[in-house]
Amino acid sequence: MLLDYKDAITNFSRAEADKIDLSVINANANLAGDKAFTLIGTAAFGRVAGQLQFVTSAGQAHIMADTNGDGTSDFPIALLNGPALIPSDFVL
Repeated sequence: MLLDYKDAITNFSRAEADKIDLSVINANANLAGDKAFTLIGTAAFGRVAGQLQFVTSAGQAHIMADTNGDGTSDFPIALLNGPALIPSDFVL
């Protein structure tokens, strides 16, 4: 499921205390100011701006963000050769 990703994380390691820091990204393009993401885990997008999901397919982790509420990913990030993600892996 490796699509046309512009961003990929290749060396993520919990043992190194790595975090995926998305706190500087405005998660909701519909509102002024810097809004934080709402982590929805593996749930489907709910057509609400600012949702962040992570899924694993064929051993490959994918991080997807919907910043405008249209129910589709506005930017995907691939996690190559990394562990299955958990909520504490993120800084939102």
